[in-house]
Amino acid sequence: MASNAVLLPPAEPRTILGLAGAYVDPAGDLPPTIRWFAKSASAAATDGDEVAIPSVLSSLKVEAELVLVIGKRVKEADVAESGAAIFGYAVGTEIFGSAEDYREITGDNPGREEQMLAAGLKLGDKFAPFGPCIHAGVDWRRRDRSLVIRDASGKVRVQYRNSTDGLRRSPAQIVADLSKIMTLEPGDVIFTGTTEAFVVHPGETVVTSITGLGTLSNAIVRPQTGGNRE
Repeated sequence: MASNAVLLPPAEPRTILGLAGAYVDPAGDLPPTIRWFAKSASAAATDGDEVAIPSVLSSLKVEAELVLVIGKRVKEADVAESGAAIFGYAVGTEIFGSAEDYREITGDNPGREEQMLAAGLKLGDKFAPFGPCIHAGVDWRRRDRSLVIRDASGKVRVQYRNSTDGLRRSPAQIVADLSKIMTLEPGDVIFTGTTEAFVVHPGETVVTSITGLGTLSNAIVRPQTGGNRE
């Protein structure tokens, strides 16, 4: 029965990539650089999946993002070829640990501004929900991105909205840039970044939407095994 069906991610990515600094910030300033990071294939998730906070972390951070889904192999491509390699677009919730937890775990405090998070904080299981569907043949521009965090009682604690129009490079240019470094395969996904991240705790639910592309809802829970941190 449909009511018993389990929704799977709409693609099986070999590679999940993300951007940092890809949007004009709320003050209208440009971040100094656009940077890339990778997430584990086990980070793939979709609407309705629970996301467990790893036992070594006290909380997570979440972002609302436009996701690109690759439709055919692309390598050393120009912008036109890269645009043709994009199969479609989806809603994405980028999830990661906090720098505060990283410093507590490792004792490392580099003290540099604009530093990328340690790779381990990006690699958690189900840290990259996307979907619920892939939309092909649509315009990525002029779409509202929204993120709502509800506490255990259902009360809205955070409500954020922004537009995809703040993206500094077109999706085709993003894919072209990446193709100069690595081969992208069908099903690979790229999270295109955002302007603001929000902390979430166990018992809260994150709802991410993009106008015309759908909505993701993911509950944040404590891990079922291993120690918990208070």
